[in-house]
Amino acid sequence: MTSINLSTNVNLKNLDLNFNKFTNLNLSYNNNLSSLSVIFNSNLTSLNVRNGNNSVLTNFLAFDNPLLTCIQVDNASWSVS
Repeated sequence: MTSINLSTNVNLKNLDLNFNKFTNLNLSYNNNLSSLSVIFNSNLTSLNVRNGNNSVLTNFLAFDNPLLTCIQVDNASWSVS
């Protein structure tokens, strides 16, 4: 897959989008998201998980994305601790 629109899936809790060819992924409308895996996406450059509720995100995997340079979050200080 090269694109996906999940903006209307507001009750989405678990998302596994590994081995795709996304360039950008916007999950800012998915404030119930508690588990996210986006590994091995060779074209991913930007990931937006700034949804106002990052504290419920307990599982986050975003490795092996060589072009990923930006991950937008609610609070950068909290997200790296």
